[in-house]
Amino acid sequence: MSNLKRTSRIILQIFFGIVLLGLILLTIRLRSASETASPAMQGAYPGLGETDSGDALLFTGTEAPYPPPGQEATQMVENNKPKPPPCEFTSENPEPQIPDEGLIDFQFSEPRIIFSNISGIGIADWLLDGERLLIAENNQNGKEIIKTINIRTGESVTFGERIGSGGKPVWLEKLNAVAYVSLEQDHTELLLSYADQKETQWIASGVSGWSLAGNDNGLVFFTMETGDIPQIWLVDSLSIQEVSGDLAQWEYQRFEGISTSTTPGRTFATALQPHGYTMAFYGNGYFFLVDETGYTCEVDLGSMHGIPISVLNARWSDDGKKLALIATAQIPGKITPFSKLLILDHVTGKVDQVPIPAPIIYDVAWNSNNRHLAALGADENEIKKGKSQSIIYLVDINYPDVIFPISASLFGGGAGEGWQLAWSPRGDKLAVKCPEWSTIEPLILQDHICIFEINMK
Repeated sequence: MSNLKRTSRIILQIFFGIVLLGLILLTIRLRSASETASPAMQGAYPGLGETDSGDALLFTGTEAPYPPPGQEATQMVENNKPKPPPCEFTSENPEPQIPDEGLIDFQFSEPRIIFSNISGIGIADWLLDGERLLIAENNQNGKEIIKTINIRTGESVTFGERIGSGGKPVWLEKLNAVAYVSLEQDHTELLLSYADQKETQWIASGVSGWSLAGNDNGLVFFTMETGDIPQIWLVDSLSIQEVSGDLAQWEYQRFEGISTSTTPGRTFATALQPHGYTMAFYGNGYFFLVDETGYTCEVDLGSMHGIPISVLNARWSDDGKKLALIATAQIPGKITPFSKLLILDHVTGKVDQVPIPAPIIYDVAWNSNNRHLAALGADENEIKKGKSQSIIYLVDINYPDVIFPISASLFGGGAGEGWQLAWSPRGDKLAVKCPEWSTIEPLILQDHICIFEINMK
């Protein structure tokens, strides 16, 4: 009889164990489904074909989605706002044609590690002296330290500490200072900070970090208070001016049947002409150019299957005549199925696609000769492993079909798009993130910055 009772207890324990295991597995599946359905990861690109105009494809498709940065959710509403006028460019370059010098032979050294951190690093800029990098470094307290690193001596100078990763900090050469966005309790603040944090100056509140850009003249950004009216902070007067005109008036219904749910002050990222006044604003499928008078026009990059081509990241050449665009075709809030590199000629309006053999382009950096680019393109095999390790490609915009890798090694990872590459002002060095990845799982064991020495023939 006791054996029967003991057997019954064992059977009941096994039964309840199976039920409990089933509940755990169901919970995991429900949690996984809810995470997959989040706005940043939802949906997929519907497929590839001809452009709306019937021309050949601007892009080739891939099977390598990744979440788009800073995209807002979408909603089914009508939008009757007008389109801005299309940007008008000259039909041909008015400047004298420089004789074609042919291909330039770049000789890249083996990369050497110049800085390491176990918690993560992002490359923000290469300073004009050619010896210092501006970086953001995570510390053990979960904050970001903004500092310069001398690649020759190893000396580091701290300019600020912030909570959150509020977009790239901006170096202001005239002031020998850094502007950056930090989270302060329930709002963000745009701050100006000098060496060793001896002095910190408040500039504005409610600033969107990914909208911040700067050049010799000052800063451009958006705030929650002023919405989609660009704000300009001038270095010479240390004061803020508004650009004439509100970009919200041009946020027309760009996607058929779907209007982007924009958030005033957080709609656009900014790319500011290095030594000029033209501003490129992009985000949620829009790509506008605005001059110093506030005149706004739209650059239409076309569409595929009714989905407009959108800019994810924009970089001006130093002479302000060309824009390197990392672009895709995807509805905001959906998975980004691929990204490709485009070159927009700001003088002629011509757009070229650079046929880099990579499913995703993570970053680009211009050489100071305004002709060559380094591009970090994802390795497809590594994406399948869950890693963002990439190949560095050299691009000659005079010969856009001639693409070759700079090194046989893989680089990149551990930072957002746009934080991975920097070319020195003299063009003789290239900085790239080169973290150490686990061979077992998609995990970075230690973060590094590497330097290539470059000889040009």
